[in-house]
Order: sequence, then C-alpha cells, then structure tokens
Amino acid sequence: MKNLQPYQLIWSFCMLCFIATSLKAQDTEPPQLVLEPPHYVTANSTYHFTPTLSTPPNGLFFELENGPVWMSLDPGTGTLSGAPTVEDVGGSYDIVLKLTDGMDMQHDLALFYVDVLPLPLSQDNLSADGSIIETNSGYELQGQLDISANGQSHTLLNSDLTVAFDDEGNLIAVEGEAEAPAQLSDNVTLNTAVRSIVGYYTGAELNQMDAINISLKDQVRYFVYMIENQIDLTIDNRDGSGPEQVTLTPPLNGKILIITDMSDPMFYRFASIPFGPEIGHGDSYHGRLPFIPSLGYGKLQSFDGHLVDLGSTSLGFKVFDFFDFSGTWVTKIPTFNEVDLTDPLNSTLTYKMGLNGEANYGLSVFGVGIFSFPFGETSATMHVGFGEDHFAMRNTIAPDTSWLPAHLPFYNNANLTADWFVTDTDYAASISGQFESTIPAAILDGTISLTPDGVTMTATVADDTLSLAVNAEFHDTGYNAEVMIPSALQDHLAGDVNAMLDATFDEIQTALDALTEATSAYEFEVSLRGIRNSIPAVADTAISSLNAMPSAIYNSVYSASLNYMKKKCWSTWIGKRCLYHYINEGSHARTAANRAKATAVAQRDALVPLFQNLKTQALAADSESLRIALATALQTAIDNRTTSVKAYYRIKVLGKYYTVINKTYNRTLISSSNTQKLIDAKSYIPYIAETSDIKVSAQTVVDELPTQQVIEQVRDEIQQGLTAIPTIESLGFSVENGQYSATVQLDGQSYDTDVNLLTVNALRDFLSKKATDQLVDLP
Repeated sequence: MKNLQPYQLIWSFCMLCFIATSLKAQDTEPPQLVLEPPHYVTANSTYHFTPTLSTPPNGLFFELENGPVWMSLDPGTGTLSGAPTVEDVGGSYDIVLKLTDGMDMQHDLALFYVDVLPLPLSQDNLSADGSIIETNSGYELQGQLDISANGQSHTLLNSDLTVAFDDEGNLIAVEGEAEAPAQLSDNVTLNTAVRSIVGYYTGAELNQMDAINISLKDQVRYFVYMIENQIDLTIDNRDGSGPEQVTLTPPLNGKILIITDMSDPMFYRFASIPFGPEIGHGDSYHGRLPFIPSLGYGKLQSFDGHLVDLGSTSLGFKVFDFFDFSGTWVTKIPTFNEVDLTDPLNSTLTYKMGLNGEANYGLSVFGVGIFSFPFGETSATMHVGFGEDHFAMRNTIAPDTSWLPAHLPFYNNANLTADWFVTDTDYAASISGQFESTIPAAILDGTISLTPDGVTMTATVADDTLSLAVNAEFHDTGYNAEVMIPSALQDHLAGDVNAMLDATFDEIQTALDALTEATSAYEFEVSLRGIRNSIPAVADTAISSLNAMPSAIYNSVYSASLNYMKKKCWSTWIGKRCLYHYINEGSHARTAANRAKATAVAQRDALVPLFQNLKTQALAADSESLRIALATALQTAIDNRTTSVKAYYRIKVLGKYYTVINKTYNRTLISSSNTQKLIDAKSYIPYIAETSDIKVSAQTVVDELPTQQVIEQVRDEIQQGLTAIPTIESLGFSVENGQYSATVQLDGQSYDTDVNLLTVNALRDFLSKKATDQLVDLP
C-alpha cells in the first residue's frame, strides 16, 4: 500500500471528523411527526393512524401516555387503532405519543386529543304525526314530532317544522316553531307549556354565533330552543342536593336560550332570573363541555368539563386584593358540586376550572404600591387536588388604562399581555409589550415582572443607530434603572469625540473673538440679582402649563371615554349590542370630561397664585422680609413642581357597572433642571447680598479656555493611538417622586445630569461632550 504523505494524512483525518460529526448530528436529531393524528372518530367506527416521521426512529420504539382505554398502540410502527363504542363518547385530552429507547431517552412526538362523536340521529330516531308534506331532503310537518335517542326523548307538540336529512339518512336540520318539550333532559322538566323557536345545529355553527358565549363540540349536533316568555323548571341537581324549582325570564330584548344534547345528556340555559342578572348555566352528565383557552399561553390546558357558567363572579385569592370576572367558566368535577369561589385554591374538592372572558383584579406589592388591572380579555385555568394546586392566567391590558401605581411614570399605547402563575400564597407575573415612559420620555419594548419580592423591568430602547437595554427596579417612590452599555455605543463615541473636538475648536474661537471685543473692565457680577432675574421666566412657564392643563385633560378624557363606550360590546340574540345602544354616549363622555376638567381647574386655581407670588417677590426690591418671602415662595414652587389629576367615571347599564375612564394624568410644571435652579437659589438667599463685590472678569474666562494648540494635540494623539477615548463605565438614572436624575461614569469620573439616557442622540451628545472635556481638560 502506498504510503500517505503528511498533508494527505491531515486531510483524511479532517474528512473522518466531518463524517463522524455529520453522523452524530443525524443520530441525535430527534424525528418529527409529519402529520398530526386525527382528532375525531365516530362511535362504533374504527380509528386508525400510522405516524410518518421526518427521519427513521433508528431502533427506538413508540410509547403512548394518557391514551383512552379503547385505543391500542403498536410499539414498533406507532400505529394507533381502536373501535370506540357509544359508551366512549366524549373527549380524551392530553394524549402523548412518544419515542423512547426504554431507558433514559424520551422524545414527545405529539400532544393531542381525540373526540369520540356520538352516532348521528337518523330517520329511525324520529316519529312524525300530523300534516306531512315531503320535500327533496325530508318533510314539512304541522303536528307532533317525537325524537328518541340514547334513553332520552323530546316531544314537540303543535309544531310547524321543516325536517331535513342527508343522503345517508342522518338528521341535519329541524327548523321552525313548536311547544318546547316538557322533558328537556334526564334531570330537567319544563313545567310551562310554552311556544319556542326550534333549531338543530352543530357545535361549530353555534360556536360562530356571538350570542352563545359558551364553547360546544364542533362535530356534535345540539337541539336549541328559544323562548320569549317566562318559564318554570324543575331541576334534579346532579350533586345530590335534590330537586330545585327555577323561574327564568327572557333577557332584555332577547329570548331564553336552551341547548340540549340527546347523546350526553346535556342541558344549558341562558336567561334572566326575575329581578336579577342575565346568567347561563349548564351541566353535562358525561362531562363533554369543552374548555379551550381563547388566549394562548403554555400553562393553560384544554379539557372537557361537567359544568359551565356564564355571568359575573368574584374569586377569592390570597395574593389578590380583589378579583372580579365576567364571562364563561367550565368546571371538570364528576361530583357536580359547585366550587366555593371565595377560596378556590383551598377547596376540599378535586377539580379543574377554565375561564374565558374579562377580569378586573388588583394586588399590593410590598415596598412598591398597588397594581389595579381593569377589565381585559382573560383566559385562565385552575387545578385543585391534582397535586399541583394553582391558578394560571393570561390577561390583556388595554391601552390608555391606569394599572400601575401613580408614582411609576409608564403607560401603554397598545395592548399588553400579562401572564400569571398563582398558588395559594405565591405568585409570579410577567407583563410584556410596549411601554411609554413619561419620565424620562422613551418607548420601551420589554417586560415588567411582579413577584412578592418586588417589581422589575427588563426592556430595550432602539433607534436607527443602536439599541439600549434597560434593567429597572421599582419601589414606593419611583425606580432605579441601569442602562446596559452596548459595544456599539463605545464604538460611536470615537467618531462623536472627533466631531466634538471640531465643534469645541470652533466654539473656543468664537468665544475668544467675542471676549477680545469686550473692554478690559468688562466683569460678570456674582449676586442674588442674577438668580432673581431668572425666576420670572420659570414662573411664567409654570403658569402657562397650568392654564393649558384643563382643556388638554378635558379633550383626552372625552376622547378616551367616548372610545370606550363605542367599543364596549357584547352579544345577544338580537345581535351585537354596545353601551351606546342604551345610553347617550356623548353626554356621558362630556360628563366624565367635565368632572376631570373641574378637578384640573381647581388644581390650577390653587397653584397659579403661588407662581404669581413667586414672580412678584423676585421682582421686588431686596430686604430681609422680602428675602424670607422669596425663600417661602421658592420652596412652595419646588413642592408643587408636579401635579396630577385623576379621571374616574362609571355608569350602570342593565344592572352592571362599567368603568368608562380610570386614568391619572401627571403634569410636570417645572423641569428637573429648573427645579435645581430654584433649590440652589433658595440655598443662596441667606448668604448672597443684593449686590456683590465678587466679580469674574472677561480675562479670567479667557485664561480658563484651552488653547487651540491643545485641541490639535489631542486630536493627533488619538489618531496615533497615543491617547485613548475615555471608556463608558456605567449609565444609570433614577426617578424619585416624579423627578429624574442620571449619573454617567467615564474613566472613573462621575457626572450627574438631567440628560435623557434613553434618547440615543442626547446620550451620545452628552458622552462625546464629557469625553472631550476630559481629553482637553475643559473646566
């Protein structure tokens, strides 16, 4: 055999490594399921599915977890098969098909469900008596229709119905009017002979109707009765508590809704209780009421339940100060007991509960404040007694709502998503989306996290040049934040410093020219007079802001209130109904806006005289008494540098309260830089005379300026690598009681500033200025 040269040996070794790596990658890449298993099978028929994988299983075999009793598995091929009977009708959720080596390795291929559908009703299940006119698909009946299936029967007297079948003889439609059947379900008797509109629909058709507001099995067909008169029912409760007499009245501008499933049996009713609210309630003997979260969240699970409720309720959780819910909740509880919602996580019952609707809730975080979340779209599940007692929720926070403590200057212009995981005494929440900060002004994309230990934020601020990551920690008077330093910011600083050196060169030349023209006797006087001269402008700015506040708040509240009332809608049998169908929304919006404006006017009228007095005292001749009055006026202005107006208004419609507006408007009357000027001025007042002998001459200023030669030298040293651009070591800021302050550290030197660190251009300008000052030793 010919000897290999050294370079050939190296090449061969590399090829072997590449082949081995490729084989290893193929060996460890888990196969994927190409097609999902079927989700439906009809009773007394065969279910069959053989999985197709993206790559061969390579000696692994299949395993089934949580499979229904009628389903079998071939471990070698993964084939799922079985023939469910009518006793198996209902859903089987959380079935897992896996690949395993029988030891440590397991790979989930699919998490799915299979619904076993009931046998369809056919002509054999119906008996008609009376005037019958045959049609192409069935017949038209005036008389009596008897329907029997699965041990249940409905008798429709005095009917005027159209009945239709498909080509296989299966019932697909019953439409018209008849007396509602006296026996509505195995445990529900109608004690009132009453006319009703009759329908026969698939769950998929009913789920598309806004007025239903509960979820039903897509492939199952249900009888629907709509009744416009008061009725009396006898219900033999499935929890063993005995029969109950129930009186139902039609909802406002609607009809009583009754839904039954003759294959279950299942009974659902939606109506009003006399002099009470509109509510829905139903039960399923075999537990076939589906709960499917309307909002996707990994900790929420679908399941089939035994009870369904539609209405409004309060839930008692230890971690929440209050929790109000409006919508639908499904309970999986074979005993059919009603869960005590005042303390649901400590129930002695074993159950699952799922909620879809809207939630209004709040809690106090120690050391931070009260978080109050207004009604927003919500999906949640609760597991109790399964070894994992918890409540998981996804909730939408609508824009222009006040949910944060008032001292935290954030709000949202778009929907936020709040994800919660709650146990009896603990919780963790993440609220994600886009936040707008008012102090400092910025748009942030990120997440606010809540736990009993505190509240933090991780977010990013981006412009066309770079992104800034921000970590913040909230407390009861504001928050502290750290801005992460991206490498791109340090890279930009080199170019920015060169540009700043050019600007500094030009500024110094301009200053020298101006000072040269000044007389040698030109001097700057350091006295109280200089401070007092700046105060009128500060006071005028504050007064102008105060005068503009009432109208601005009126317009904002009017617009937000009107928008809420136009968009707050719900579904009824007569179609979509909104608040504005029942009220004069313009009048209510004006009322809400006028109330907020009146509050703003009162605040303005209380504060304007303070600033007018500040201006008057500043302009007055100096004396000891005026000095005291000026100090008092300055402190008053400092104490009232910000103001806030809370707009709150709610209305009562159809027995339910709706919060039209709940928002706090914050206004900064004196900027942080002007506030500092006032604080400095107040501290100087006892010590600085009206006039002073302390003067700074023009020549002194000239002497302090660096020469142009120094700037040129710095530029050359940077280009030659002899002098390094200062390193950005830290960026941080805090907001305390509505006041912003920031600290920047460059090469071990700290700078306090009111520059907005979340505005990229402003931050770059500040950094380049301070870096240039260090390089040329500017004072």
